[in-house]
Formats: sequence, C-alpha cells, structure tokens
Amino acid sequence: MTLEILEDKALPVVRTVTDTGELDVPVIHRIHVAGKTCSQVAAQITKMLEADYYNKATVFLGIDRINRAKAGNASKVFISGQVKQPGAQEIPAGDKLTVSGAVVKAGGGTQFANLRKVRLARKSKDGTGKTITVDVKAIIEEGKMEKDIQLEDGDYIFVPQRLIST
Repeated sequence: MTLEILEDKALPVVRTVTDTGELDVPVIHRIHVAGKTCSQVAAQITKMLEADYYNKATVFLGIDRINRAKAGNASKVFISGQVKQPGAQEIPAGDKLTVSGAVVKAGGGTQFANLRKVRLARKSKDGTGKTITVDVKAIIEEGKMEKDIQLEDGDYIFVPQRLIST
C-alpha cells in the first residue's frame, strides 16, 4: 500500500499489510486494517493522527499490489490446447470466471483453434466427472452469453485444433 500524510510534506511511503492484517503507519505504529476499505483505514488513521499529533491530518491511502496467493480461497482452473497462453489461471475469491473469459484470459485461440468445440471437464464432489462442450465462438462473436458456463475450482478447459481440409 502507498500511504501519504499530506501535512508531513514527505514523499509517500510504501507499506505492506502483514499476514495478521496490520499496517505499519509512521508515528502511530501498527493498526489493524484487515476487512476494511482504503477509505475506512484512511479515516481511522486521520482520527488517530488528529487525536495526538496534528490539528488536521489529510491521509491518502492506495493499494499498489494484492498478493493473490494470500488473498484467501482463490480457485484455479487449467486451460490447454490451442490457446496462446496455456496453463493455470487463478480466480480470486469473490470473482467469477466463465469458459469464454478463461479463453480470452489465455490470450484467445490460436489460428488453428476450434472455438466451437471447447471442452470443459469437471469433477463433482463425489468423484465422478463430466465433460461439457461449449461454443465459445458463439459466445464471443454472436453474444450468446447463455451458452457460457461459470468455472469452478479445478475445472479443466481444452481448446481443440480444427480439422483443416484442402
């Protein structure tokens, strides 16, 4: 996070929220920030500074980077086949990702991709698996959003190669 106290006339400082959800603030030391918005934390810091150190404090706070690995409950899906960037994709906690979104996130299909027959393999909690064919081309080019499927943790997407005949 970047923290600036305007009245300090110093450059903004970069701070990291600890694993326990605390932020080290100049003069005040550590405060608990987990589960709060930037506005709430800035208001909390302002109140603390004005109580003991300033007549008026102006605090600016911004998130520079989020450590998705520690953000909690991130899901992973895997995409392979005829996409430009195959591999694992994270779905941050609270976000939604669909089959077409995963294909786009993987750089889209290669020139040989068959986006009409993208396969989604999913295992249910009882261990049985199922495969669903998704027409990503219809979703992207024709706007048929009802054909898109929301992904779940552990889903596997395969984009096959089209058959080319001369």
